[in-house]
Amino acid sequence: MNEFDLFMKNPYWKEKYNNATENVKKLYKIEWENNSKDYTNEIENEISKIMQGFSKSDWELLISQSHGRAKYEYTKMMNEKFPNNKN
Repeated sequence: MNEFDLFMKNPYWKEKYNNATENVKKLYKIEWENNSKDYTNEIENEISKIMQGFSKSDWELLISQSHGRAKYEYTKMMNEKFPNNKN
């Protein structure tokens, strides 16, 4: 069993992951269809709220499962939220 399977067995993590995933899917669909900018901002704000609620361990798990630019951006966001805990 890999880390992601263990991650998804925990109801807390599974709910956070599913909520974030659904919002990202909505955002991509909206951007693809070139729908209203206001609605896109609403979804982006929802994703931002979810990420603002992340603990340091939430960020570390997200970073450990990311690659490339996403890993860089998530690390930057974590370090901004937890400036005294830089890696």
